[in-house]
Amino acid sequence: MNTPITSDDLLFIFSQKIENKKISDIFKKENFDFFLNKHKNEKINAVIDNNLEQEKKRFNFPRKQEFNFSIKNCQLEYSKNDKLVIKNRIKIKKFELNEMILNESLFKTNFWKNNKNMFIVFIKKNTNWKNAKIIKSKLIKLEENIKLKNILENDYQIIRNKIFLGKAHELAEGDTKFLGVVRDQKIKKKPNLIQPHSDKKFYPRTLIFKNHFMQILFDENNMKNDENTTQIEKSIKKNVLNYKNKSIAFLMEEFQINKLYPKIKEDIFFRILNVGSAVEFNNEENTDFNFYTITLNNKNEINNKIKINFNLIQQLKNPKNWEESETLKEIEKTSFVLIYKESEKNKLNPKILDIKKINFSDDTVDILREEYKKMKEEVKKISKKTRIKEKYLYLDNEIVKKELRDI
Repeated sequence: MNTPITSDDLLFIFSQKIENKKISDIFKKENFDFFLNKHKNEKINAVIDNNLEQEKKRFNFPRKQEFNFSIKNCQLEYSKNDKLVIKNRIKIKKFELNEMILNESLFKTNFWKNNKNMFIVFIKKNTNWKNAKIIKSKLIKLEENIKLKNILENDYQIIRNKIFLGKAHELAEGDTKFLGVVRDQKIKKKPNLIQPHSDKKFYPRTLIFKNHFMQILFDENNMKNDENTTQIEKSIKKNVLNYKNKSIAFLMEEFQINKLYPKIKEDIFFRILNVGSAVEFNNEENTDFNFYTITLNNKNEINNKIKINFNLIQQLKNPKNWEESETLKEIEKTSFVLIYKESEKNKLNPKILDIKKINFSDDTVDILREEYKKMKEEVKKISKKTRIKEKYLYLDNEIVKKELRDI
């Protein structure tokens, strides 16, 4: 008597079948009407689901035997060091404040019930969704991974605690490690959602699985990556504090820098970060954090604006809107700000004062969005043949002060 095929067996066979194929290779053209006006992620998920149904029929999979998992797809692209890295966080569901208030644990929520098991298809990013190549796919059983469950539960409690403190309007992706909350950037009107314990209204938000979490799942559930990230955050602060009150002149000698130049403060920041670090930090390669520097004068006023530039000209030329822009993804990451303080005797020889970890508030994101939109309109009016100088988004000093003060 043949042993009935299990859902795990079927998914393994299905994964082998679709690996290294393009979506167009498994796309059923007769279902094209279904895909009209759908987001590309919905289209890809629907193609996978449709093919999986065909596979179930092929193996006479019992109808009563249900698949208890959700289907997700995650985009990858090669970094400069030729490593496949996750490019999109996974939006799970609309953030429901009442559900979090009523459920004291993540494991009692519908969110967990629907996502504790996920069939994830990892896809090489392509502008045409049909040409996206499937790198690999696998069933992830979060309910069986104690370590991941503990971290997700801790994230849930961080979010929940903010709600009970009347700080739902301050919820940001950088608050947590794996399970995040992001604002719905498509909502342009004023915040209109009510929260308990505060008169401050807040914008609609979405629950997500963060890029870093998806990277861990892609890398064969290797928790070492997560432990490394925790260590990285600790080493960032530790390294900087080791050089607290050290002057630029001292640091130039320490790192064998022979002369002053415009970006010396930023370069020194990265040299400090890389002391004894297993991870190389620089402005282009690091995918988890952003790094900025500011200098305070003797009156504790900020002398320089924070300059944000993520290949901005290319983005402004791109038809993608703000919600899909790389700039938005970057500014929603956790940022570290190294603070220098001018010397009374020599303004050109400031000392390291402190380092702050921040996540930009809704108000700051709104300001940057409006500035980005203005710049995009300006670029549209310029002839394609005209060479455009690099543009930057700047954080006004008053905004930076408020962000640092809110920590």
